[in-house]
Amino acid sequence: MRNIYLSILTLFCGLVMAQESAQISLGPGYANQVYYSLENGEVKSVALSEWDLAFDVSTRGSNIRFNSATGSKLYLYPKADKSSWSSIDTSGLSTWSQIIDSDTAWDQTAFETHVSSSLDVGWGIYNTITHAVDGDSIYIVELADNSFKKFWVEKLAFGTYTVIHSDLDHSNLDTLEVAKDDYENRNFSYYSFSEQDDKDLEPATDSWDLVFTKYTTFLSPGVPFGVTGVLLNKNTRVEKIEQTPPSAANYSENWNHHINAIGYDWKSFNYNTFQFDLEDLLSYFVETQDGDIYQVEFTSFAGSSTGNVEFTKTLKLSLNTSEIGSSNFNLFPNPADNNATLQLTGLNANSQVHIHNALGQSVYVNQVINNQLSIDLSAFDKGIYWVQVTEGTQQMVKTLIVK
Repeated sequence: MRNIYLSILTLFCGLVMAQESAQISLGPGYANQVYYSLENGEVKSVALSEWDLAFDVSTRGSNIRFNSATGSKLYLYPKADKSSWSSIDTSGLSTWSQIIDSDTAWDQTAFETHVSSSLDVGWGIYNTITHAVDGDSIYIVELADNSFKKFWVEKLAFGTYTVIHSDLDHSNLDTLEVAKDDYENRNFSYYSFSEQDDKDLEPATDSWDLVFTKYTTFLSPGVPFGVTGVLLNKNTRVEKIEQTPPSAANYSENWNHHINAIGYDWKSFNYNTFQFDLEDLLSYFVETQDGDIYQVEFTSFAGSSTGNVEFTKTLKLSLNTSEIGSSNFNLFPNPADNNATLQLTGLNANSQVHIHNALGQSVYVNQVINNQLSIDLSAFDKGIYWVQVTEGTQQMVKTLIVK
């Protein structure tokens, strides 16, 4: 049965299984972050130094991320709330705890480390009457150039963030307004304290799968550390396959939704050779927003001298691939829940139907009567299946997604 599955998959995918080599460059010192599409290659490269704050511009988003990858540090002012805005006392700052964004989810940020209730978003409290978020906390930023800023988010109302910031002595006072409507089809809007302007740095949300970048993680509790790796776009997920040669690896749809599901630990620094070693028995299966599945294997990491990363990518499954005989073969609804209907035109009224799961196992066999068949899916697990219709020597294949 495995051979049947392979012949169906080969027939269906055509050139889908071809492996392609790819390379991106983060630049010396990992100065850039690179947005990458597995289908189309590099989408955009952005200097990490271009931004300090990132504002969630999704319809219901209220999250703000902080760029600590450049060496900047973020602190919650521990001595008072916004009422002390004009009289900041930074004595003892060296003992304050640095706060950083989560590297597991885009919507878990440094600003949420001190939430006190379900209405608390970290930097402010959601008002159930006005449906605005009213700011209540002051933050201190130590920038990479050792200068300091203080700021507080005054509010998020009617889709616009309002942020007040200045130097610690209250000079260079400025008000920033970021309107979500200005950033259609983006995850975040970006802001730089040095340039005092919000920026459209990120490519369209639906145009990229991975971002190669430097980011901060906790290697141990309370010890933040800068690492270089790969984070996932929203609605993208990964299955990591370890202790298996990539050529023999396969996915089982045990997907990880964390944005660091690839992360940084596919490499390690060798102190004998002063180069990076890559794991030989490691690869990643990435399911994109479109439902395509790629296998990614890292083959080279040059380190901070150039920031070059080399890898191979293999398209294992494409839901956009033209399917054989589709003009004679209709399957709906797709995706389906409990039932699907198969319809044939211009074929023998009694064609044979086989359905195989992702492991190549036959899970359904039946015959089409009068060009139509209702398929009971109630016993099917969620996932991707291949529906094969056979008439004589002719075979037709369609993908069926059970949700």
